[in-house]
Amino acid sequence: MLKNIAGSFLIKGWNCIVQFLLVPITLNCLTQYEYGVWLTVNSILIWIDQFDIGLGNGLRNKLAEALAKNERERAKTLVSSTFITLFFIIIPIVFAFIVVLQTVDCYQFLKVDATIIPNMKGLLEVLVALMGGTFIFKFIGNIYLGLQLPAINNLLVVAGQTLSLAVIYILSVNGIHSLFAVAVVYTASPLVVYILSYPVTFCKYKFLTPSLRAFDKSELKGLFSLGVTFFFVQVAGLVIFASSNILITNLLSPSDVTLYQISYRYFSLLIMVFTLISAPLWSATTDAYAMGDVEWIRNVMEK
Repeated sequence: MLKNIAGSFLIKGWNCIVQFLLVPITLNCLTQYEYGVWLTVNSILIWIDQFDIGLGNGLRNKLAEALAKNERERAKTLVSSTFITLFFIIIPIVFAFIVVLQTVDCYQFLKVDATIIPNMKGLLEVLVALMGGTFIFKFIGNIYLGLQLPAINNLLVVAGQTLSLAVIYILSVNGIHSLFAVAVVYTASPLVVYILSYPVTFCKYKFLTPSLRAFDKSELKGLFSLGVTFFFVQVAGLVIFASSNILITNLLSPSDVTLYQISYRYFSLLIMVFTLISAPLWSATTDAYAMGDVEWIRNVMEK
């Protein structure tokens, strides 16, 4: 647990550097107005990302519990059931979003000037499809959380952001100023990292490799009953944090979203430090509780 906290601090330290470098480099490719539009669109994509009804967090806890009891077959069943269910959840969500995009005036909804941002509908369709892929494959991060390796999960996230930084820097150097290109790079980079990590993860942890045969719908009840509780917390967080960009672009302008987000990144550093310490505690506590080691939990809480 302590190793993961220390590792996470190092990884997130690099993440902070990447995040702050991304802003000026992206603004070399986009105007302040375009960057504000991208941030607003990204906040909408985050909503899609959270529509797993808490299944990811359910897997995290149930997997940690199964491994604590050395129930390897059940662990494989939990991973397989989650992976397959995510496909069934995201396909109708992506389809529904694309249908809605055909009927809603995107420019009016986001208060975006069509002369500055052409082909907004096409951009949103591509981004929703890419986010659907990330929605499915990011469950690999939840597996590492269940394995009590949150530092690896953080590494996957930061690797995606680092890839974004590298590609956007290349775009900037080559004088490519395109909202479409920047948005696709931001959205596709995490998906690329998760897809590449898939074979690496299941070569190392072969006993967890998802398969259709291991799917068990009876496990979904436990995953969902626990996950739905987390889902309500996730939705509350989305309403508080992810709706800000949409409100600002409607009440003020997309340019003001850029100002808000840059300030928000500084203020969120304190939250990040708290998360780095609490994340390893989550699965470790689940493991201890499954083994009845309440004394360990009490000691850690005191520390």
